[in-house]
Amino acid sequence: MRDSYYDTPDFRRILKKYEDAQSKGEPVFIDSDDLIRICEYYQTNGEESKAVEGARYALKLFPGAVEPLAFLSRYVLLVKKDPEKARKYAEQILDKNDVDYFYLIAEIMIVEQRQEEADCYLEEQIPIVESEEEEEEISIQDYYFDVANLFSDYNLCELAQKWLDKDKETDTTDYKELDARIAIGLGNFKKANKIYQQILDDNPYAENFWNKLASSQFLQGDFSNSIQSSEYAIAINTKDDEAILNKANGLFSLENYTEAEKYFRKYVQLMPDNETGELFLGMTLFRLNKLKSAFSHIKKAEILTGTDNPNLKEIYKQLAFIESKLGHIDKAIHYIDKVMVMPDSNQDELKVLKGHIYLENQKYKEGQRCYEEAIDHTNSPQVLYHSAVSFYENGLFLTAYEMLQTILFAPHKDWNKGFSYLAACARELHKEDEYIKYLRIAVKKNPQEARRILGKYFPNGMKPSQYEDFLETLR
Repeated sequence: MRDSYYDTPDFRRILKKYEDAQSKGEPVFIDSDDLIRICEYYQTNGEESKAVEGARYALKLFPGAVEPLAFLSRYVLLVKKDPEKARKYAEQILDKNDVDYFYLIAEIMIVEQRQEEADCYLEEQIPIVESEEEEEEISIQDYYFDVANLFSDYNLCELAQKWLDKDKETDTTDYKELDARIAIGLGNFKKANKIYQQILDDNPYAENFWNKLASSQFLQGDFSNSIQSSEYAIAINTKDDEAILNKANGLFSLENYTEAEKYFRKYVQLMPDNETGELFLGMTLFRLNKLKSAFSHIKKAEILTGTDNPNLKEIYKQLAFIESKLGHIDKAIHYIDKVMVMPDSNQDELKVLKGHIYLENQKYKEGQRCYEEAIDHTNSPQVLYHSAVSFYENGLFLTAYEMLQTILFAPHKDWNKGFSYLAACARELHKEDEYIKYLRIAVKKNPQEARRILGKYFPNGMKPSQYEDFLETLR
């Protein structure tokens, strides 16, 4: 959800004053903080050029000021990927004892993958913050909190936790929210859920915290409760786009694609310029076998997506899957080739996808060549796993079975995927004892996957933990 301040009369008045002056080419005096809020508003709306223009105008009015220089520095750092130029802007800041200067220098270090140096640098500034605490609006406790928040923004959760532990003002909602966010980053979902529940007990109408709880539950694989939390947020605000998206994702994960489609459509109506809604609506329609409609929506997502957006890879993959289902092999391979030339693409996994497309269209020789190229080139369990899944989905159960046995009983740390596929293969191959054995492991290690792959063999709505007992009743 966007900052509600942008919808206030005060902000609208300031924005109109600025835009009227800009349209007439007249100078206008607006406080530096307000000018930067205008820049952030433009940036939120995707109007980068207006945002940069506003920051440069602010710099003319307030040369050497922290706010416009920090904005321009972060813009070239995060958008233009130019840490050197970002540092040049930062060094123009006159007050180098301002905490925002400290945060900016540290953020540049973090982007440069120098997080330990950033940590040491921020530690070194503590005496300066303490010495100026009485004169400045920020306290040392605020400093600890802001540094924790900075590290959390970059998913450096152990460093974030270290700094948050310094903060003694633990009763604020902001502290609790950050504590929960760090807990999620560290995989401690139970702690995060407990914190969000405590906040909601005090304020049950805080829709943003219902959304945060829903997201935490979703990441934990607790899709039913995630949907329920989303419904509380929607009851408070029927146009809460985040809650609607969370509910749609939960329904999708439970394979309730008919209901998921309804909520993804609602999200698209509320956020027509966001490619996420079009992408997931297309993926849902694909699973409902509405291929032409799915293709149309994912193409819309492609149009809405910038060339440097990470979603573009997924968009091309989904277009490839649809083209393959439609029997358009060359077009499907074309989309995979487009992903292969993109930065940081996993070539071996993409070769497996090519193999899957060929197998799906009965091009067995070409498919086998792709799999061999991928498997011969890597020992990655991920690549081997995706290959085995592809064999399973194309009905080559014995090949999938043999490959999964090789992967799943090797010593891969925390590996929990594929046991449901192995159980399903054993079932297809009439290996009843092994089917029971692998089903038991699958249910224990990954109940979500078990529900998705094996649930079709059991009564609708049955929990994976009940699968084995149900089989016993049939004997």
